[in-house]
Amino acid sequence: MKELLKYFWKWKWKILLGVLALLIVDLSQLFVPLVIRSAIDRIAEGIMNLKSLSFHFLLIVFLAFMTALFRFFWRYFIMGSAREIEKSLRDRLYKHLLTLDLYFYNRRKVGDIMAHATNDLEAIRMACGMGVVGSADFFIMFFVSLFFMLKISPILTLYVLIPLPVLSIIMLFFGRYIHRFFRKVQEGFSYLSELAQEAFSGIKVIKSFVRERNEENIFYKGNVIFFKRNMSLVYLWGAFMPIITLVSGISIVILLYFGGKRVILNQLSLGSFVAFASYIGFMIWPMMAIGWVVNIFQRGSASMDRIIDLLKEKPVIKNIANCINVKNFKGKIHVKNLEFYYPDTEKPALKKISFEINPGEKIGILGKTGSGKTTLINLFLRLLEPPQGTIFIDGKDIKSYCLYDLRREIFLLPQEAVIFSGTIKENITFVHPSANDEDIFKSSKFAEIYDEIIEFPDKFDTLVGERGVTLSGGQKQRIALARAFFLNPSIFILDDALSAVDSETEEKIITNLRDYLKGKTAIIVSYRTGVLKNLDRIIVMVDGEIENIGTHEELVEKDGFYKKVYEVQTALTEVMK
Repeated sequence: MKELLKYFWKWKWKILLGVLALLIVDLSQLFVPLVIRSAIDRIAEGIMNLKSLSFHFLLIVFLAFMTALFRFFWRYFIMGSAREIEKSLRDRLYKHLLTLDLYFYNRRKVGDIMAHATNDLEAIRMACGMGVVGSADFFIMFFVSLFFMLKISPILTLYVLIPLPVLSIIMLFFGRYIHRFFRKVQEGFSYLSELAQEAFSGIKVIKSFVRERNEENIFYKGNVIFFKRNMSLVYLWGAFMPIITLVSGISIVILLYFGGKRVILNQLSLGSFVAFASYIGFMIWPMMAIGWVVNIFQRGSASMDRIIDLLKEKPVIKNIANCINVKNFKGKIHVKNLEFYYPDTEKPALKKISFEINPGEKIGILGKTGSGKTTLINLFLRLLEPPQGTIFIDGKDIKSYCLYDLRREIFLLPQEAVIFSGTIKENITFVHPSANDEDIFKSSKFAEIYDEIIEFPDKFDTLVGERGVTLSGGQKQRIALARAFFLNPSIFILDDALSAVDSETEEKIITNLRDYLKGKTAIIVSYRTGVLKNLDRIIVMVDGEIENIGTHEELVEKDGFYKKVYEVQTALTEVMK
């Protein structure tokens, strides 16, 4: 919980005001028994009159009013600060997650991360809110009650405090196990979240292969584990609270015997006995509540451990000291003896890759699945980290450029188009929310999707559902391409981004791109030779190596992978005619 002290310090004045308001609330309640003692003793002695009775009545009403008024303020300041801490932690966590690279996301599951951002932060908020209230309440109620009890009868106070050392030992014993069990519960929740997230994201695949029953069984087994972990915590908590109550209740038994005896012997007034019993009640609540507070803090501590584990994650890919800021690249790319290995693999994904791209040149890349095309493209943007001295842009190692500038100047449209839940218009204007309708229409025509959009009932205001579930694969790719219209990158990369589009539409889009890409360096990855044939040069990749580089005409004259693909596609085209 040390990490949380930074946040407590940031909102220290609010928390302090909340604790002061809580102090007033508790003192208002703690003075009531004194007023009642005075009233009972006066009645017992026969000296109470209507004026004095009215005074005692109004004094209790005033104390009740103060309790109600300042209870609002402690809730506002303390619970409000807890919400502020939760918000600040959530912002920090989200901002940190955005800095982490693909290496992190390849080994951590989305459901686990979501559990951190929901359940764990909720547990931390409870520790910062009700945990603080319970702790402050305990110290105020316990010690002020103890002070008044000592004033009434030191010997009787000593008797009723006998069970307290036992209470401390119980809390220390149970606290350790609550922390351990709750961490396991949170890990189980993360696992369930991941199962549900994957199932809902891949619902089409599950239904297509009729795997609902299988997924149900997997979730059932995970849910059983989660249930058992929760029940272990319930058993522990179920044993904890009754023991606390039992030990606290012993104090009442002691009071009834020894206190009643002293009243009978006229060693203690009836009013003092009633007041003392009230203070025992005030003490029992903190004694019971401290167990609840321990539980809250242990849960918050376990969750904070998990959050800190995430915050300790460092990106593998980051800016070097004194990185170079750049506004525009000329577009010259030089790849020199590039060899790349994925983590924990012995076989290289790319083997001694070398080539140059001149400014403004349009280059195609063709290769079968697994040949290293996407790996190479990701290295250009440092989504994967290339070895030092292997990739240069405008004569400088790409590692010398600031990441923000590098990625701003290189636009990558991947094969898997990312569509956000919302309208088509919101997706097209994702990078330029203030775009006017004329530009939106122009961008959709540029991506050859305009005619299809206007046929939808709500046109550009059509809701596409999560991940564009209502759109076809080709429509999603073209809407993603329409976003690029609002950018002005120095280098433009299409990584098989039109694979779901028919060849005729793809050729129209490539024609539109030629005008858009005048003077810009472009790399187009595709498996269709018809798309690549009019580019300046084509790089052919096989098993992580470059097999050939040349124009379309040169490559169809050489024996190799490109020629085979061209002949197969030409034959298929003839058959389709």
